[in-house]
Amino acid sequence: LRSSGSAITALRDGIASTLAVNNAGAWVGGTIGRGGVTYNFDGSTDFWAVYPSALSDGDMTALRAALNDMYAITPLENTALPLVVGVGNSIVLGTGATNGRNNQFYAEGLLTRPVHWMGAGIFGQTAATAYTDRAQYFDEYDAARPVNIILAPEPTNDIAGSTTGTNAWNNSVKPFVDTAVAAGFKVILPTTIKRPAFDATRQGYINDYNALTRAYANGTTIILADYALDDASLTLPDSVHPNSAGYAIMAVRLAAAIDTATA
Repeated sequence: LRSSGSAITALRDGIASTLAVNNAGAWVGGTIGRGGVTYNFDGSTDFWAVYPSALSDGDMTALRAALNDMYAITPLENTALPLVVGVGNSIVLGTGATNGRNNQFYAEGLLTRPVHWMGAGIFGQTAATAYTDRAQYFDEYDAARPVNIILAPEPTNDIAGSTTGTNAWNNSVKPFVDTAVAAGFKVILPTTIKRPAFDATRQGYINDYNALTRAYANGTTIILADYALDDASLTLPDSVHPNSAGYAIMAVRLAAAIDTATA
């Protein structure tokens, strides 16, 4: 099965069929159910089950239990694992990655202990919108888990719309962080990576924002994921999103931040 931005191609018994689907990458990600494939995907699936109507809650529970057992999947309901809520924009989503090899994909392989990742990256989302919609993320808090972790949004899209880094921090990101801490989350605070298409003014906004995040995280319980320190090593083919090699570099910092939060 392979997805791109607008089509899904399935190969069965040597015969290929292609179906045009709006936002095919997200469709496949939602169907397969793993955050790492929400952009592009290229891989094998064992089988597809198609039903003439929606399953009842009881039937769905029984089906999930059978599949979890068959594939040794640890279900999200297993509260023994820490929860990571990945809030953010298309970079969190993994736009620009090859076959789903994004930041989360590589970070999962680097973690010292397993976690449940709840992908909440939205293409084009601003930090201002994430703050406005914060309740839907904070509602995922589960007191039964050993730790609940949330990735704070970063404002590259706000800055693209001419919001200054200082205003993005004061009006959106800092309030999100403070509210998340009050709700019981451990917060991972990412810096914003370069955006080569930005003019000097907007790049200055990024620099201002990053300085504020570093200063705030220093000496607090906020965990910094300083992606911007690796700017020189990141390749952004579209001048906005890293490729998979760039996501692999970012994943080192994400995994270290998650390990710190779960220690």
